[in-house]
Amino acid sequence: MLAPYATRVLLDAASSAGAKIAVGAFALYDFGKPIVFGPYDPEKAVARRRDLFAECLKYSPRNLSPTLIDRELYWQVGRADPRLFYVIDAALLTRISRGRAVAGVDMVVATLPREALNRMSANQAAC
Repeated sequence: MLAPYATRVLLDAASSAGAKIAVGAFALYDFGKPIVFGPYDPEKAVARRRDLFAECLKYSPRNLSPTLIDRELYWQVGRADPRLFYVIDAALLTRISRGRAVAGVDMVVATLPREALNRMSANQAAC
């Protein structure tokens, strides 16, 4: 679920940092409980440079929800390689961020389920 201000915050961050990729923070929610986003906080929405490539190599991200990628750049980088078995989100972010400016904000722009039943990312023991 995206915050109502998510797109504007990420577009502004990318623009101010001269980047084609912007990444915000995310929060976790439990199914069946209300999802509440805090108010827009201009201090947390300030863009900073982020080394997303290094983060991808270290942490292998598994969700693109808090991420905004320029459409042209997305198509330029290409799709996932169907011959390989890997988490597509991590592969895309690693390829797309290599050698590129990335804007980051501390503002929560998305919320993700704490437990994602029936999804590949729910089976953490197999990773």
